[in-house]
Amino acid sequence: ATSKGGIEQLTMMLTAELGPRGIRVLALQPTVVETEGMSEHMDAVAELMGVEHPWGELEELMPLRRFGQPDDVARVALFAASDMAAFMTGCVLPADGGERTA
Repeated sequence: ATSKGGIEQLTMMLTAELGPRGIRVLALQPTVVETEGMSEHMDAVAELMGVEHPWGELEELMPLRRFGQPDDVARVALFAASDMAAFMTGCVLPADGGERTA
């Protein structure tokens, strides 16, 4: 929670500093993303917990009933960098499949 708050404050501070120069500042806030590193982590957790595959139970807690894929986060980044977001600055964009609402 502290690091997320720090990113939000940094985003707003940089927006105030850089906005007058025409530089937009946006941050991404992803959820759990299925990557090789995350899979290794989850395998280690499963071994410690003595369960076979803890992903299923955790996925059920997600509103979309799935974790993110790298492409899901990349699409939000592409939007943020595009002209479609030309009037956006000082925002933290969630790429979380609704996790923050769950």
